[in-house]
Amino acid sequence: MKHYVVALSVFDEMPQMGSPVDEYKFNTAINCSCLRNRLEFGFANLAIIFKSHYKSDCTTFSILIKDIFYNIRSLKQ
Repeated sequence: MKHYVVALSVFDEMPQMGSPVDEYKFNTAINCSCLRNRLEFGFANLAIIFKSHYKSDCTTFSILIKDIFYNIRSLKQ
């Protein structure tokens, strides 16, 4: 469906509505940011994960690494 902008806006509204944000929701936000070709927002969310003392897992890093390689490949073409 590719509604990444909607998913990111819902993610931004969650704390205001009192819904707890955990590492799974951060992974979704990182994935949506990367799929929109906004790698810098993915790394910004990773920084928030570290500051909030959540434990990042291999899913978080694999999303970011995949997008880094995708961006390098697209720059070479």
